[in-house]
Amino acid sequence: MSASVMSGVCRVCRCTDEAPCVLNAGGYVVGDAAKTCVWIDDAHTLCSSPTCVAEIPMSELCEMTLSEYEWHRLEVALSEVPL
Repeated sequence: MSASVMSGVCRVCRCTDEAPCVLNAGGYVVGDAAKTCVWIDDAHTLCSSPTCVAEIPMSELCEMTLSEYEWHRLEVALSEVPL
């Protein structure tokens, strides 16, 4: 993990466990709400916001070691990425 990528901080939007993304139709907003992002990688460096997932190359997403739950979260996030 590079110095600029820290576990517990999304490498795209910089959200954290204490300040997760609030998911909405427009992408992400950092703050409090009922529907918030979750970590989709084991290292906790990428959140499930479709806006964040869209920034990661598909080849990298395919190489991630994810649990069945995390794969589901990634599938949901990708389904919300505008084409």
